[in-house]
Amino acid sequence: MIKEIEIMDYNNIRKIAKVEDFDNVVRLEIKVLSGDEILKILYKDYSVKAFDSATNRFEDHLDAYYCIYDITKNINHLDKWNKRTSSYDIKLEE
Repeated sequence: MIKEIEIMDYNNIRKIAKVEDFDNVVRLEIKVLSGDEILKILYKDYSVKAFDSATNRFEDHLDAYYCIYDITKNINHLDKWNKRTSSYDIKLEE
């Protein structure tokens, strides 16, 4: 199954990250660097894949970090994540 996750760049322009083999995903993390979101995917076989919303970045300032999905901790914020308007307007409980 393929799942689409929206990530945004510093201008709040949405980009679609297509997560393949979603049934084998253990954890999805979002790191916000200088306003650009990076999606990190951890699979059951311990492989990792990442999607970056930016094509270039002058500096890397860690602005925020979110866990939006984790099967080991029963966390699933995917619907809430895809409805946000910016990288900073969401509150997630872990």
